[in-house]
Amino acid sequence: MSKRIDIFAAALFHGMGVEDLNDLNLSYTPPFSSPWDPVQMGAQAWVKTMESGSRN
Repeated sequence: MSKRIDIFAAALFHGMGVEDLNDLNLSYTPPFSSPWDPVQMGAQAWVKTMESGSRN
């Protein structure tokens, strides 16, 4: 959990947007998790939703 808080803290400190979260190079353990952190997966879903909403 503290890793995810650190991700958000770094994003806020650097003034990053939601789209920028996907550019972060975050560590992971292949047998236990996917290459995409849940924070990044949430950011991807947010961006996709915003893009599809702007087309309507």
